[in-house]
Amino acid sequence: MADVSNINSSGAWTYAAIASTVLRTTTLAMGQADGAIRFAEGPTLKPKHDAACTGKGAAGFDFSEADQVPAASSTGCCGRG
Repeated sequence: MADVSNINSSGAWTYAAIASTVLRTTTLAMGQADGAIRFAEGPTLKPKHDAACTGKGAAGFDFSEADQVPAASSTGCCGRG
């Protein structure tokens, strides 16, 4: 990724996203119809908490713009293990 910010580069670079294995445990629509999503190597990670717990921990947070969530309170339910 360093080539992206190099103003002297030729501009000839590529990027291929690799998804976290935790996404395999979700019901998210995974974009590519051909199923060619590349997942990271290793075990499939599983969330420690369900969506309801995460929602409760994030209640009242402002996600309308970047960096609107107070760092001290952003651990919510998920940060307590």
